[in-house]
Amino acid sequence: MRTVPLSLFAALAVVAVLYVGVQIVCVGLLPDLAGTDRPLAAAADTALGPAAARVMVVGALLSTLGVAHTIVLAAARLPFAMAEQGQLPAALAAVHPRYRTPHVSLVLSTACMLAFTLVTTFTTAVTLTVGFRVLVYLITCAALPALRRRAAGPRAAFRLPAGDVIAAAGVLLCVTLLAFRPWKETSQLLLAVAAGFVIYFLARPGRRLEAIDG
Repeated sequence: MRTVPLSLFAALAVVAVLYVGVQIVCVGLLPDLAGTDRPLAAAADTALGPAAARVMVVGALLSTLGVAHTIVLAAARLPFAMAEQGQLPAALAAVHPRYRTPHVSLVLSTACMLAFTLVTTFTTAVTLTVGFRVLVYLITCAALPALRRRAAGPRAAFRLPAGDVIAAAGVLLCVTLLAFRPWKETSQLLLAVAAGFVIYFLARPGRRLEAIDG
């Protein structure tokens, strides 16, 4: 566990350097960057020719596919954990007897994402995805000080110095990001949150469930 924080910060540093480098290259090669629909492919075409542009497009597709798979697999963990705590129907806490995966939660989450993708626009999907992510970050940061003061529970393997201050800064940043969103996007997010609360209360929270196999 001690290597996880170092790995996380190292990965963030590498990604930040890579993104800044990509931006510098695109700005330097494309005078009309804002008007380009495919900046990476256009930059590769300008620098190395059409073949490089095609390679860049294929790489972007593979990268997008990898991110999509990660989102699908990770999205099932939240309803699974909530079902274990009695905050969602118990069936979502089921674990596959062979693969040990939350298969019910995984199938339901994937089906909901597919249906949502088919009936909404790309802009709406991005808006809700980003909004939900900021809400999760906000709740996580707000919970950190309270969780630190709990006597019960295992001892943390890693304790970040000035964690309460960093958590407070995270909460302030998340609130700021949500406050400056356009009203249309905010209303969509509020409707989705309201639907979540309805499901939450219908599931009769307060029952702590044991892990369910099968």
